[in-house]
Amino acid sequence: MLGSHVFRFGGHGELEPVGLPLIPIRIARPGQARSLPFNAILDTGSTQTVVPAEMYEIAGGEPSGDRRQLKTGGGPVHGWDATIDLHIVDSHLPSVVCWSFEGAGVFLAEEEADFPLAVLGWDLLGSFELKINREMGFIELKSLRS
Repeated sequence: MLGSHVFRFGGHGELEPVGLPLIPIRIARPGQARSLPFNAILDTGSTQTVVPAEMYEIAGGEPSGDRRQLKTGGGPVHGWDATIDLHIVDSHLPSVVCWSFEGAGVFLAEEEADFPLAVLGWDLLGSFELKINREMGFIELKSLRS
């Protein structure tokens, strides 16, 4: 686990710029092999981390339990609560794990149209001091955990 790390503003891979800060992550069912890297929006206005159910299925998981509604600024989203292992990885070398959140509680969004990318909310971002410089193209996370 690192003390601090700098990421590209646009996340992992060659993507069309979306104008939002992206952080590369890997997800997995608890204790299972990690997925390929996905980009997640670093959303300082979200209280909860949200993962598209389709992304979770690609990582070998299957939504289960009671379906519920999550209230968002864009309207209600339907899905499920899930426990996953979420790993924040390096933008250039996604095999390098910077931080791991094993057994993280997330919301799985049923419709990809509601959440085409994962969203890192304050439930996980609260573990970091954040510095975002869009003009220079970087995001710095500094761990507040010992």
